[in-house]
Amino acid sequence: MAKFVTAQEAVQHIHSGDRVALAHSVGEPQALVNAMLENYRAYENVEICHMLALGPCKYTQPMYAGHFWHNSLFAGPGSRQAVNQGRADYTPNLFGESPRLFAEGYLPIDVALITLSPPDEKGWCSYGVTVDYTKCITENAKLVIAQINRNMPRTYGDTLVHIDNIHLAVECDEPLFRRPILPVGPIEEQIGRHCASLIDDGAAIQLGIGNIPNAVANEKAVMENRLKKHGIANHGGCPGSKLSRIMHGYGSHTDIKAESRLSQWPVQIKLVPVNAPYFDGADLLIA
Repeated sequence: MAKFVTAQEAVQHIHSGDRVALAHSVGEPQALVNAMLENYRAYENVEICHMLALGPCKYTQPMYAGHFWHNSLFAGPGSRQAVNQGRADYTPNLFGESPRLFAEGYLPIDVALITLSPPDEKGWCSYGVTVDYTKCITENAKLVIAQINRNMPRTYGDTLVHIDNIHLAVECDEPLFRRPILPVGPIEEQIGRHCASLIDDGAAIQLGIGNIPNAVANEKAVMENRLKKHGIANHGGCPGSKLSRIMHGYGSHTDIKAESRLSQWPVQIKLVPVNAPYFDGADLLIA
């Protein structure tokens, strides 16, 4: 069973020379990182390892030299300057294979700092929206310190870890980091429209982070290309609970068979509220 402590107590278990892995992206446990920074005088040569960080990466600042050293697996905005100036390392890797770095001993982990949803009645916590390599560092670290944050959503699938497998737990609710969505400009729209013209129907698209991928996925790009080709309305994106009115007689009949967009979503989504307007006067509901 995890021992519940304060953030300041938890970081006392980090020692000089340790390699500390942070959970990915929005899973970064802010309370634990801040407590570690406050305790920096107690450390020498603690290596902090992670991929994309949405936080400020203060441990890369010159004032922490000799106390922290950053090993970046993704030189994001918070760590890029330190890497360029030789104040941090960059380890090239493929994101899909990054768990192997930890599981196969290339980067053995002393301490994993992660964020979890609160445990359920049986003690199961969820990694939420950052399972990726976070699950792997949890399973391979000598010491696991988790920030239990009610703002981390509970997701389904292979996303659970039992509270008994956590060494130290810190209860602290705070908003998760969010990456701001920047507006897509005319140049990005042009690039996105050109890329969309090269995409065949049925193709699998891997999109990165930034304005160019956003432009490619934008309805003005990919969907505009499909509309011109088939003359049909296509509302793409993640399924949600927003109400939409069914418009009969819209579009043209084609031989295209749309595949379900629900099959790849391992989370439970309520799609139709009971007060949806298209239920009015209906005698039969077929779902």
